[in-house]
Amino acid sequence: IVIHTAPPNLIKDYIYELPYNSSVINIGLARNKKNQKISLDMQKLMFKRIQLLSSFAVPSLYFDKAVNLISDRIIEPDIFIDNIIPLSAIENFIGPKTKKKYLKTIVDLSLGNKKE
Repeated sequence: IVIHTAPPNLIKDYIYELPYNSSVINIGLARNKKNQKISLDMQKLMFKRIQLLSSFAVPSLYFDKAVNLISDRIIEPDIFIDNIIPLSAIENFIGPKTKKKYLKTIVDLSLGNKKE
């Protein structure tokens, strides 16, 4: 199960790399309407039994405050983020080879993509 909190248009960047019988739960939105739209190949999703679900229970009224609390280390991110990986490692990370179960893993799109 992947909880997607980024703008929805980023789902297309990794969804086909997920293992068989995966679920993506989208709770992310974008200010730019262009980033709300995605185009997916339903045949690929069906044959891999990938489910795409969405939820919007409560708007992010306190998102800025939450980011500030974490940035200022008033709330330590280590209590709920236990792993950060680059996008290039997602297939190996969530595949059957993964032995350790993580509570919350962040996929950092900038890791491993920087030109030195």
